[in-house]
Amino acid sequence: MSAGLGLIAKLADVIAALEALDLLQGLSVDSNILDKLPERMFNHAIVDYLHQFRGVNEALELLGILERQQHNGGSPDPLDVPYETSKFRLERLGQWLKSPANVLKTLYGWGDATFDHAKLLGRIESILARRGAPALLDTSGPVPKLDVVDFELEPVDAGDVEGLAIRLKTDQAAAEHVWTSEDWSARLAVDMSLPNLTEIVLTPDDGVRIVPPAPGPTMVRSS
Repeated sequence: MSAGLGLIAKLADVIAALEALDLLQGLSVDSNILDKLPERMFNHAIVDYLHQFRGVNEALELLGILERQQHNGGSPDPLDVPYETSKFRLERLGQWLKSPANVLKTLYGWGDATFDHAKLLGRIESILARRGAPALLDTSGPVPKLDVVDFELEPVDAGDVEGLAIRLKTDQAAAEHVWTSEDWSARLAVDMSLPNLTEIVLTPDDGVRIVPPAPGPTMVRSS
């Protein structure tokens, strides 16, 4: 109930601001800016409202439903202040239902030589961080690596293109695993035991394969 009232209040503020736009008509303001202002104000109000639900905006951005763009970053002009614009791409909801692979290809180059793994892992990190989960994106190596407690995500070769590997950092027994934080919980049921360094590789052809860890060196004792 309170969440709905909060959204109504945000929209009421937008309507009041839109009614005040008539005052700008006589001023020297770029008409392109005035034309885009109502949509930008509406989108800003929705994004600001969703911000109270931790990780929602970040999840929408990961799915390409929300696009956020920074403007005037690092501008030396004090009158050119940095600002952010938001745009909702609601048509992507249907696209995800119809062909998730095509949406991933459009957003991140999934399945192409142009796969932007840094962009994908960066957005996953943003969601986890916003939800209070310990996640660290390491970009110091030749490819980025996202470290998340018991596993890490890293791009790997999957034939002609790159896939994404989920590499375990600890032995995983056949059991139900639960992770909790202040306002969220995640539950994962594992039906098989997986040793440390096992990789679960996701490939662009909708394939999933499990790669066991490489055998360690054999110790030979001399008599």
